[in-house]
Amino acid sequence: MSNERFAKRMFYSELENGKRKQGGQFLRYKANRHLSRCNINITHWESLAGNRTQWRHLVQQSTSYFEDKRRIEHDAYRDHLKARPPSNITYNYVGGTLTYPHCARIFSAKIEYISHIRAHERSPYM
Repeated sequence: MSNERFAKRMFYSELENGKRKQGGQFLRYKANRHLSRCNINITHWESLAGNRTQWRHLVQQSTSYFEDKRRIEHDAYRDHLKARPPSNITYNYVGGTLTYPHCARIFSAKIEYISHIRAHERSPYM
């Protein structure tokens, strides 16, 4: 495969300018992760990309497989979250303001109150 082909430039490109972001490893061959998630053989992708019609068909078929799998996993996760019973939180209104009885902190919104309760449940030292 010649060096000017788009596929080779994309798969073997490196960061030319700027700094890389924190977290995660620097991916020299940045599409290998995507190829492996789409069930395309990473070791033989160059020979597969040599035949353009077959490569296009393989990429289209593999991405549709990946998207279907991701959609099914997303739906299963959403169903799992929806199956949880709603939280049993009683709001402590004193004089028209939300206060937490253990530390007497005052909150302006219910979401602040709920997250503070969760923080107290996680940490035994609060």
